Amino acid sequence: MIKDIVPGAFEEDDTYRVLDITLAFLVQYFEHSEADAAALMQHFFEHYSERFDEDAVHHESSYRMAAIIHYLSHKKGNPNELGDWLISSGNNQTPREALEYFREHYIE
Repeated sequence: MIKDIVPGAFEEDDTYRVLDITLAFLVQYFEHSEADAAALMQHFFEHYSERFDEDAVHHESSYRMAAIIHYLSHKKGNPNELGDWLISSGNNQTPREALEYFREHYIE
């Protein structure tokens, strides 16, 4: 669970729920192992927490957060080129299956 990776980083439980789904998407869509996905999340919040507060996490939602974490923490991409990468890589739009998974796991 994400609370074990970034304990106390957020106040709202639903933010952790969004990020638990993000962790699953790092595995499912970006082909990271569970351990690697957890390490990427930890790296991401150690380096980018000031840019991605609770409001940003909810705005981006789980799939785009997974794409952002993959780009910034795994690919070591330039934060200023994130938007271009999201579009050129096809990760700007959430896949239908990911939306369904989100609905099933977020709205329990």
